[in-house]
Amino acid sequence: MIKRREFIQSAMTVSSLSLTGVPAFALSGLNEDLLSAATWFVADTRYTASSTAARESHVQGNAVLYTDGDVTDLWTNTFASAWRESPHVVAGVSGEDVLFVLETLARDHGMTLVHSVDLPQTLPPKNSTPLTFKSWILAPKARLG
Repeated sequence: MIKRREFIQSAMTVSSLSLTGVPAFALSGLNEDLLSAATWFVADTRYTASSTAARESHVQGNAVLYTDGDVTDLWTNTFASAWRESPHVVAGVSGEDVLFVLETLARDHGMTLVHSVDLPQTLPPKNSTPLTFKSWILAPKARLG
């Protein structure tokens, strides 16, 4: 049976490769233990590759959270209360704007960015100015020590 981390990695790689021309090495260096421990996968619906990876992840039963670039709902309804109780590992493929806000808010909860790779985006996000497209992982600092 395929493991969760293998699925997410392959979904991100295949989706990115097929839709945006991302080379496979762009996702190398991921901390597989942290990726497999991710409580949530954040998908940025402005990017086709991110949405595709999220759909595939959801089919496999993984928890997927969607954003259209505005993380207010994610923060208010999910991360703020969950991270007050216990910081959780979060992985995602999104625009740099989404990562910037989540990384900034995560710091107040003992979280840090442990993985960030720029991915080529051949098509601009829907209804938006093109931004850098990234794969990333946020994790509790305590988990790294």
